[in-house]
Amino acid sequence: MEEQDQDYQYWISRKVKISEEFNELRQIKVQKLEELDKEKRVYENNLKHIEELKLRIQELKDQLNDRIPSLIMSQTSKESLLNISAPIYSSYKNKPLQRLDTKEHTIAPDETKSDEISDNIFEYFFILGSRLNSNDPQTIFCLPENNIFAEGPQGRVLGNFAFPVSGTKTRKIKEKQLMEELNKIHTSKLERDGKHFVFSVKSDIEKAPSKNRERANHKRDVLYCCCVFVDEFSEVFEEGYGIQNRCYCLLSYLPCFELLFKLLFSVIKMKIDAEHQLIKSASLDDYEFKKTFQIILRGDFYNKIREYLEVYMGKKHSPSECPELDFKYSFPNNISEFDIMWYCPLLFSLITVNDFWYLLFAILQEASVIFLSQNLDYLSSCVLGFQGLIRPFSWPHLITPILPLSLLDILEAPVPLLAGIPKNSQYISKKKLSNLIFVDLDAKNIEKRLQKPLVATTELYVPKQKLEALVDNYKAFSHGPCYHPRSEQVKACRKIFQSINTYIKGLFKSLPEIQNDPSEDLANVDDVIQVLSEQSIEEPGFNNTFFNTQMCINYIEDFYFHKNSISSRKTLASEYSLS
Repeated sequence: MEEQDQDYQYWISRKVKISEEFNELRQIKVQKLEELDKEKRVYENNLKHIEELKLRIQELKDQLNDRIPSLIMSQTSKESLLNISAPIYSSYKNKPLQRLDTKEHTIAPDETKSDEISDNIFEYFFILGSRLNSNDPQTIFCLPENNIFAEGPQGRVLGNFAFPVSGTKTRKIKEKQLMEELNKIHTSKLERDGKHFVFSVKSDIEKAPSKNRERANHKRDVLYCCCVFVDEFSEVFEEGYGIQNRCYCLLSYLPCFELLFKLLFSVIKMKIDAEHQLIKSASLDDYEFKKTFQIILRGDFYNKIREYLEVYMGKKHSPSECPELDFKYSFPNNISEFDIMWYCPLLFSLITVNDFWYLLFAILQEASVIFLSQNLDYLSSCVLGFQGLIRPFSWPHLITPILPLSLLDILEAPVPLLAGIPKNSQYISKKKLSNLIFVDLDAKNIEKRLQKPLVATTELYVPKQKLEALVDNYKAFSHGPCYHPRSEQVKACRKIFQSINTYIKGLFKSLPEIQNDPSEDLANVDDVIQVLSEQSIEEPGFNNTFFNTQMCINYIEDFYFHKNSISSRKTLASEYSLS
């Protein structure tokens, strides 16, 4: 009888166990079916997206085919597609010019205001680093998730510009060093100190240009990338942990760098504080501590970053639209000086006034200038600073504030370029690049940082008489690298910019007006240049060279181009620009 009871109990337990296993398998089946259904929806969405891309590609092909005949038939004054220096449109030819007094082109207050609120504070956020067993920079986290930019060519190479020398590096520490390293990360300072920088990339997304030609990036074809570097625990080894230097990056069409960096510093501090608090509250028990530490390694605190930044996503740079900030920030009245006040105090403190004057006129004559330094903030401030100082003109050739070492071959390209290279000058073959101007920003003697071309292909004209406001105010920057300008340095920087801007605009005092049908495109550039040359008495050597540069010709074309036209024109150089 006891044996029967035991058998009965055995088969009952087996039945219960089989029933439990059956229920577990049924749950797994339901879960798999849900996953299969989800994958099916993703697959269908991908197919739909592919069809949309095919239609878009066909539209672009049709547009290109429509443009080819006009491009073939159009005449350029230099007869070369590599140097499109005359208006692309044949209707420009032989238009009569009527010389009138030049009108000062100012920006109406409502235009400035509308521009101020038309750009978002930022468009995208990235955390860049590397995965296990790799030094190649990749996207660890981004907002918005699965955005078009991240999946495009520019988004995929962001890491190469953020880590331009040798990719990411992971250093190993032993377990006994863990708390010491955590404290170092928690107490690290977040401020502008040369470790963080700005670079720029061409945007794939077409946006309407700004009415305000005086502001930086008025064509809205460039995204500024503000980078802050932070040590993070990335992986666990058998004998310890891995710490990786990762890049937190905000991308914006508007160079409101002070606000963008303060946002980055704030969100990083919030994450570091939360992680530190979690570690402090963890049990001293080894198992519990490691379990808590896994939460950090998994990146669970990235969700806090998402919650923090989503409040600001899609918000305009305006006191009325921007959510309440947890740090001090004053919205500037003049957005045209955004980039100048960030870059130029550091730029002025890195080179002498004589070298600055030479470089300014070399760039206006489209000479190639290469800045060298291991400090990436130096490079971006010099390259983008000079780009801002020559407004309303725009550098039309290759420009990249940070050129990754993997792309150094570009230096041998037969086109003008303005670039920063994150390496000491001894690694650059200057003999092979003897026609370039080099500026070694790491040289201890500031008087010897500029190296003029060893072989001059064209003559550069530099006025002997410097601007009085430049000389007087440049003295404020003679005390070493200026990351945080004092009030008197801010005023000096503004006066220097205004004096240069007045000088550059003065070159076009005699820009002729044209009377004709407003529905047509307007001018013959060669005739405009002739008028300018005839009426420019001072510095004829520089003026004749400058009026025939691509940047000057582009400016003249844009000046006379009908405002309501939706046609867009790009030079061959800008198609390949890295910035």
